Amino acid sequence: IHKNFARKFSYKITNALVCERLHINKYVEQLEILVETTKCREKKCLLLAVLFVAYLNSDDSKKYLCIFDQLNKYYYKNYEDCENYLYLLRNISYYIDDVSVAVQNYEQCLYAFKLKDPVNYNRTVSNYLCYLMKHNFDNSAIAKLDAIAKETQEILEYNDEKYMYLNNNYGIYLMRYTCEDPSAYFSCIPYSTGTTETPYIYAQINLALYYEKVNPAMALYIMRDIQKLVEKTPVPRTKQFYNINLAMIEYSNGIFPQRLIEEIKNKPLRGNMLYAEQICTTYAFMNENNMRLTDEYRDILCLPGYLFYRYFIVKTQ
Repeated sequence: IHKNFARKFSYKITNALVCERLHINKYVEQLEILVETTKCREKKCLLLAVLFVAYLNSDDSKKYLCIFDQLNKYYYKNYEDCENYLYLLRNISYYIDDVSVAVQNYEQCLYAFKLKDPVNYNRTVSNYLCYLMKHNFDNSAIAKLDAIAKETQEILEYNDEKYMYLNNNYGIYLMRYTCEDPSAYFSCIPYSTGTTETPYIYAQINLALYYEKVNPAMALYIMRDIQKLVEKTPVPRTKQFYNINLAMIEYSNGIFPQRLIEEIKNKPLRGNMLYAEQICTTYAFMNENNMRLTDEYRDILCLPGYLFYRYFIVKTQ
Protein backbone atom coordinates (compact mmCIF):
# COMPACT_ATOMS: atom_id res chain seq x y z
CA ILE A 1 0.00 0.00 0.00
CA HIS A 2 2.72 2.47 1.03
CA LYS A 3 4.59 2.60 -2.27
CA ASN A 4 6.77 5.46 -1.09
CA PHE A 5 8.64 2.88 1.05
CA ALA A 6 8.87 0.28 -1.73
CA ARG A 7 12.59 0.78 -2.34
CA LYS A 8 13.51 0.18 1.28
CA PHE A 9 14.91 -3.26 1.98
CA SER A 10 12.80 -3.72 5.11
CA TYR A 11 9.68 -3.03 3.03
CA LYS A 12 10.70 -5.69 0.51
CA ILE A 13 11.28 -8.23 3.29
CA THR A 14 7.93 -7.46 4.90
CA ASN A 15 6.12 -7.66 1.59
CA ALA A 16 7.76 -11.01 0.74
CA LEU A 17 6.89 -12.49 4.14
CA VAL A 18 3.25 -11.43 3.83
CA CYS A 19 3.04 -12.88 0.32
CA GLU A 20 4.60 -16.12 1.52
CA ARG A 21 2.01 -16.50 4.27
CA LEU A 22 -0.79 -15.78 1.78
CA HIS A 23 0.81 -17.87 -1.00
CA ILE A 24 0.46 -15.08 -3.55
CA ASN A 25 2.50 -12.92 -5.96
CA LYS A 26 5.36 -15.29 -6.78
CA TYR A 27 6.45 -15.42 -3.15
CA VAL A 28 9.21 -17.97 -3.82
CA GLU A 29 10.88 -15.73 -6.39
CA GLN A 30 10.58 -12.73 -4.07
CA LEU A 31 12.37 -14.61 -1.29
CA GLU A 32 15.06 -15.94 -3.64
CA ILE A 33 15.86 -12.40 -4.78
CA LEU A 34 16.07 -11.20 -1.17
CA VAL A 35 18.37 -14.06 -0.17
CA GLU A 36 20.60 -13.23 -3.14
CA THR A 37 20.73 -9.48 -2.55
CA THR A 38 20.96 -9.14 1.24
CA LYS A 39 24.47 -8.60 2.55
CA CYS A 40 23.70 -9.21 6.22
CA ARG A 41 24.34 -12.90 6.92
CA GLU A 42 21.98 -12.92 9.91
CA LYS A 43 19.09 -11.70 7.76
CA LYS A 44 20.14 -14.03 4.94
CA CYS A 45 20.00 -16.97 7.35
CA LEU A 46 16.46 -16.08 8.48
CA LEU A 47 15.31 -15.47 4.91
CA LEU A 48 16.68 -18.88 3.96
CA ALA A 49 14.67 -20.45 6.79
CA VAL A 50 11.52 -18.92 5.27
CA LEU A 51 12.56 -19.76 1.70
CA PHE A 52 12.89 -23.42 2.71
CA VAL A 53 9.27 -23.40 3.91
CA ALA A 54 8.22 -21.58 0.74
CA TYR A 55 9.81 -24.31 -1.35
CA LEU A 56 7.89 -26.96 0.61
CA ASN A 57 4.58 -25.18 0.01
CA SER A 58 5.13 -24.42 -3.65
CA ASP A 59 4.28 -26.52 -6.70
CA ASP A 60 8.00 -27.08 -7.23
CA SER A 61 8.68 -28.34 -3.73
CA LYS A 62 11.67 -30.50 -4.78
CA LYS A 63 13.67 -27.29 -4.79
CA TYR A 64 14.00 -27.64 -1.01
CA LEU A 65 16.67 -30.30 -1.62
CA CYS A 66 19.16 -27.57 -2.53
CA ILE A 67 19.37 -26.71 1.19
CA PHE A 68 21.02 -30.11 1.80
CA ASP A 69 23.42 -29.96 -1.16
CA GLN A 70 26.94 -29.24 0.09
CA LEU A 71 27.85 -27.73 -3.27
CA ASN A 72 24.87 -25.38 -3.32
CA LYS A 73 25.12 -21.75 -2.19
CA TYR A 74 22.02 -22.33 -0.03
CA TYR A 75 23.58 -25.25 1.92
CA TYR A 76 22.35 -24.87 5.47
CA LYS A 77 25.67 -25.54 7.22
CA ASN A 78 27.18 -22.52 5.51
CA TYR A 79 25.31 -20.49 8.16
CA GLU A 80 26.46 -22.36 11.28
CA ASP A 81 28.29 -19.27 12.49
CA CYS A 82 25.10 -17.15 12.49
CA GLU A 83 23.23 -16.36 15.70
CA ASN A 84 19.98 -17.14 13.86
CA TYR A 85 21.21 -20.51 12.57
CA LEU A 86 19.05 -22.46 15.00
CA TYR A 87 15.84 -21.17 13.39
CA LEU A 88 17.05 -22.51 10.05
CA LEU A 89 18.24 -25.76 11.64
CA ARG A 90 14.88 -26.26 13.36
CA ASN A 91 13.04 -25.87 10.04
CA ILE A 92 15.13 -28.23 7.95
CA SER A 93 15.70 -31.06 10.45
CA TYR A 94 12.37 -32.81 9.82
CA TYR A 95 13.62 -33.57 6.30
CA ILE A 96 16.87 -35.23 7.41
CA ASP A 97 16.64 -39.01 7.05
CA ASP A 98 19.59 -39.76 9.34
CA VAL A 99 17.80 -40.02 12.68
CA SER A 100 20.93 -39.56 14.77
CA VAL A 101 21.76 -36.29 12.97
CA ALA A 102 18.19 -34.96 13.18
CA VAL A 103 17.86 -35.85 16.87
CA GLN A 104 21.14 -34.09 17.60
CA ASN A 105 19.87 -31.02 15.71
CA TYR A 106 16.60 -30.89 17.64
CA GLU A 107 18.40 -31.35 20.96
CA GLN A 108 20.79 -28.53 20.03
CA CYS A 109 17.87 -26.23 19.22
CA LEU A 110 16.01 -27.11 22.40
CA TYR A 111 19.07 -26.53 24.56
CA ALA A 112 19.61 -23.06 23.09
CA PHE A 113 15.93 -22.04 23.00
CA LYS A 114 15.39 -23.11 26.60
CA LEU A 115 17.85 -20.46 27.73
CA LYS A 116 16.71 -17.55 25.54
CA ASP A 117 13.44 -18.28 23.71
CA PRO A 118 10.79 -20.27 25.61
CA VAL A 119 8.15 -19.81 22.89
CA ASN A 120 10.34 -21.38 20.23
CA TYR A 121 11.44 -24.01 22.74
CA ASN A 122 7.85 -25.19 23.25
CA ARG A 123 7.06 -25.06 19.55
CA THR A 124 10.22 -26.99 18.68
CA VAL A 125 9.19 -29.69 21.16
CA SER A 126 6.05 -30.13 19.04
CA ASN A 127 8.06 -30.36 15.80
CA TYR A 128 10.40 -32.85 17.45
CA LEU A 129 7.44 -35.02 18.47
CA CYS A 130 6.36 -35.17 14.81
CA TYR A 131 9.82 -36.21 13.68
CA LEU A 132 10.00 -39.01 16.24
CA MET A 133 6.56 -40.32 15.20
CA LYS A 134 7.60 -40.24 11.54
CA HIS A 135 10.68 -42.35 12.36
CA ASN A 136 9.08 -44.78 14.79
CA PHE A 137 10.85 -47.64 13.01
CA ASP A 138 14.13 -46.42 14.52
CA ASN A 139 14.96 -47.54 18.06
CA SER A 140 16.68 -44.28 18.97
CA ALA A 141 13.55 -42.33 17.95
CA ILE A 142 11.23 -44.65 19.89
CA ALA A 143 13.46 -44.31 22.96
CA LYS A 144 12.77 -40.55 23.06
CA LEU A 145 9.14 -40.53 21.89
CA ASP A 146 7.26 -40.99 25.17
CA ALA A 147 9.37 -38.41 27.02
CA ILE A 148 8.81 -35.77 24.32
CA ALA A 149 5.09 -36.62 24.22
CA LYS A 150 4.90 -36.10 27.99
CA GLU A 151 6.62 -32.73 27.64
CA THR A 152 4.12 -31.77 24.92
CA GLN A 153 1.26 -32.68 27.26
CA GLU A 154 2.77 -30.51 29.99
CA ILE A 155 2.96 -27.55 27.60
CA LEU A 156 -0.70 -28.02 26.71
CA GLU A 157 -1.66 -27.88 30.38
CA TYR A 158 -0.86 -24.15 30.32
CA ASN A 159 -3.77 -23.73 27.86
CA ASP A 160 -1.88 -20.92 26.14
CA GLU A 161 -3.19 -19.81 22.74
CA LYS A 162 0.39 -19.60 21.44
CA TYR A 163 0.54 -23.39 21.60
CA MET A 164 -3.00 -24.20 20.48
CA TYR A 165 -1.88 -26.24 17.49
CA LEU A 166 0.25 -28.54 19.62
CA ASN A 167 -3.09 -30.21 20.37
CA ASN A 168 -3.10 -31.59 16.84
CA ASN A 169 0.30 -33.23 17.08
CA TYR A 170 -0.36 -34.58 20.56
CA GLY A 171 -3.70 -35.95 19.31
CA ILE A 172 -1.83 -37.89 16.60
CA TYR A 173 0.44 -39.33 19.28
CA LEU A 174 -2.59 -40.50 21.30
CA MET A 175 -4.22 -41.94 18.17
CA ARG A 176 -1.16 -43.88 17.07
CA TYR A 177 0.49 -44.98 20.31
CA THR A 178 -2.19 -45.18 23.01
CA CYS A 179 -5.77 -46.34 23.54
CA GLU A 180 -6.90 -42.83 24.54
CA ASP A 181 -9.54 -40.93 22.58
CA PRO A 182 -7.78 -38.00 20.80
CA SER A 183 -10.93 -36.38 19.41
CA ALA A 184 -11.03 -33.56 21.97
CA TYR A 185 -7.52 -32.48 20.95
CA PHE A 186 -8.39 -32.35 17.26
CA SER A 187 -11.76 -30.67 17.88
CA CYS A 188 -10.38 -27.80 19.98
CA ILE A 189 -8.57 -26.21 17.02
CA PRO A 190 -10.89 -23.49 15.67
CA TYR A 191 -11.48 -22.30 12.15
CA SER A 192 -10.62 -18.66 11.55
CA THR A 193 -10.22 -16.46 8.51
CA GLY A 194 -6.99 -15.56 6.76
CA THR A 195 -4.27 -18.15 6.27
CA THR A 196 -5.07 -20.06 9.44
CA GLU A 197 -7.65 -22.40 7.93
CA THR A 198 -4.90 -24.96 7.27
CA PRO A 199 -4.49 -26.05 10.94
CA TYR A 200 -8.27 -26.47 11.19
CA ILE A 201 -8.35 -28.56 8.00
CA TYR A 202 -5.49 -30.76 9.18
CA ALA A 203 -7.07 -31.28 12.60
CA GLN A 204 -10.41 -32.22 11.02
CA ILE A 205 -8.74 -34.71 8.68
CA ASN A 206 -6.92 -36.27 11.61
CA LEU A 207 -10.24 -36.48 13.45
CA ALA A 208 -11.70 -38.27 10.41
CA LEU A 209 -8.75 -40.69 10.41
CA TYR A 210 -9.52 -41.52 14.04
CA TYR A 211 -13.21 -42.12 13.28
CA GLU A 212 -12.43 -44.21 10.19
CA LYS A 213 -11.69 -47.21 12.40
CA VAL A 214 -14.76 -46.92 14.64
CA ASN A 215 -17.32 -45.11 12.49
CA PRO A 216 -16.40 -44.87 8.78
CA ALA A 217 -19.60 -43.04 7.90
CA MET A 218 -18.80 -40.29 10.42
CA ALA A 219 -15.28 -40.06 9.01
CA LEU A 220 -16.66 -39.54 5.51
CA TYR A 221 -19.09 -36.90 6.80
CA ILE A 222 -16.23 -34.95 8.38
CA MET A 223 -14.25 -35.05 5.15
CA ARG A 224 -17.21 -33.92 3.04
CA ASP A 225 -17.90 -31.11 5.52
CA ILE A 226 -14.49 -29.49 4.96
CA GLN A 227 -14.33 -30.09 1.20
CA LYS A 228 -15.17 -26.49 0.26
CA LEU A 229 -12.46 -25.15 2.57
CA VAL A 230 -9.94 -27.44 0.92
CA GLU A 231 -11.00 -26.33 -2.55
CA LYS A 232 -10.43 -22.68 -1.56
CA THR A 233 -6.99 -23.09 0.00
CA PRO A 234 -4.06 -21.77 -2.05
CA VAL A 235 -1.71 -24.38 -0.53
CA PRO A 236 -1.16 -27.34 -2.90
CA ARG A 237 0.13 -29.57 -0.08
CA THR A 238 -3.15 -29.23 1.83
CA LYS A 239 -5.15 -30.40 -1.19
CA GLN A 240 -2.81 -33.34 -1.78
CA PHE A 241 -2.96 -34.33 1.87
CA TYR A 242 -6.75 -34.16 1.80
CA ASN A 243 -7.01 -36.31 -1.35
CA ILE A 244 -4.72 -39.02 0.03
CA ASN A 245 -6.77 -39.40 3.20
CA LEU A 246 -10.18 -39.01 1.55
CA ALA A 247 -9.28 -41.87 -0.79
CA MET A 248 -8.71 -44.21 2.15
CA ILE A 249 -11.89 -43.10 3.93
CA GLU A 250 -13.94 -43.58 0.76
CA TYR A 251 -12.50 -47.09 0.38
CA SER A 252 -13.38 -47.80 4.01
CA ASN A 253 -16.98 -46.81 3.15
CA GLY A 254 -17.14 -49.21 0.19
CA ILE A 255 -16.38 -46.56 -2.46
CA PHE A 256 -13.47 -47.25 -4.79
CA PRO A 257 -11.71 -43.84 -5.05
CA GLN A 258 -10.79 -43.90 -8.73
CA ARG A 259 -10.94 -40.11 -9.22
CA LEU A 260 -8.76 -39.48 -6.18
CA ILE A 261 -6.25 -42.14 -7.22
CA GLU A 262 -5.84 -40.29 -10.52
CA GLU A 263 -5.32 -37.02 -8.63
CA ILE A 264 -2.71 -38.62 -6.38
CA LYS A 265 -0.87 -39.98 -9.41
CA ASN A 266 -1.08 -36.79 -11.49
CA LYS A 267 -0.09 -34.47 -8.62
CA PRO A 268 2.18 -36.49 -6.33
CA LEU A 269 2.82 -35.12 -2.87
CA ARG A 270 5.96 -32.96 -3.02
CA GLY A 271 6.71 -34.53 -6.39
CA ASN A 272 7.35 -37.95 -4.81
CA MET A 273 6.24 -40.25 -7.62
CA LEU A 274 7.38 -43.41 -5.81
CA TYR A 275 5.06 -42.64 -2.89
CA ALA A 276 2.16 -41.93 -5.26
CA GLU A 277 2.76 -45.19 -7.14
CA GLN A 278 2.85 -47.15 -3.89
CA ILE A 279 -0.57 -45.79 -2.94
CA CYS A 280 -2.06 -46.47 -6.38
CA THR A 281 -0.73 -50.03 -6.67
CA THR A 282 -1.94 -50.81 -3.14
CA TYR A 283 -5.48 -49.76 -4.03
CA ALA A 284 -5.36 -51.76 -7.25
CA PHE A 285 -4.21 -54.87 -5.37
CA MET A 286 -6.83 -54.50 -2.63
CA ASN A 287 -9.62 -53.88 -5.13
CA GLU A 288 -8.60 -56.82 -7.29
CA ASN A 289 -8.60 -59.13 -4.29
CA ASN A 290 -11.75 -57.63 -2.70
CA MET A 291 -9.84 -56.82 0.49
CA ARG A 292 -10.97 -54.75 3.44
CA LEU A 293 -8.74 -52.23 5.18
CA THR A 294 -6.36 -53.62 7.78
CA ASP A 295 -3.91 -51.77 10.02
CA GLU A 296 -1.11 -52.86 7.70
CA TYR A 297 -2.75 -51.18 4.72
CA ARG A 298 -3.82 -48.15 6.75
CA ASP A 299 -0.15 -47.48 7.45
CA ILE A 300 0.48 -47.35 3.70
CA LEU A 301 -2.63 -45.44 2.63
CA CYS A 302 -3.27 -42.82 5.32
CA LEU A 303 -1.20 -39.75 6.05
CA PRO A 304 -1.68 -38.11 9.46
CA GLY A 305 -1.29 -34.34 9.18
CA TYR A 306 1.37 -32.87 11.42
CA LEU A 307 1.41 -29.11 12.07
CA PHE A 308 4.79 -27.43 12.25
CA TYR A 309 5.99 -24.20 13.81
CA ARG A 310 8.49 -22.67 11.42
CA TYR A 311 8.31 -18.94 12.10
CA PHE A 312 9.93 -16.75 14.69
CA ILE A 313 9.97 -13.40 16.42
CA VAL A 314 13.61 -12.37 16.43
CA LYS A 315 15.54 -9.11 16.50
CA THR A 316 18.34 -8.58 14.00
CA GLN A 317 20.67 -5.66 13.41
